Amino acid sequence: MPRIMVVDDEPDIRMVLLRMLKKRGYEVELCESAEEAIERLRGGSLPDLIIMDLMMPGMSGTEACRAIKSDARLRGIPLIILTVMSEPEAKEESRDAGADAHVDKPINMAKLFATIEALLQK
Repeated sequence: MPRIMVVDDEPDIRMVLLRMLKKRGYEVELCESAEEAIERLRGGSLPDLIIMDLMMPGMSGTEACRAIKSDARLRGIPLIILTVMSEPEAKEESRDAGADAHVDKPINMAKLFATIEALLQK
């Protein structure tokens, strides 16, 4: 069963994703901040995929994505940026940071699940 790490500072978003992902059979690990996610990634077992908010207090999703993709042990983990920022510049910034995909909020669950499945099959 694939394990997905969800990183978002909004508790409601974390809970919605937890419920929806578990319903689809995924194991889910929740993190409230990018710093917490990086600490867990460097110290524990690795998830099969990461879903990360772009705008968070402290370290942004973009900064965290760069840190993850620059670490040889972590760079192979597919990373989806989830954000309310749907402008082309935000998507370009996500890609430049190394994100594998960009999904807009409000979350279109069908699109999110299609993106997850595509990245897990790579």
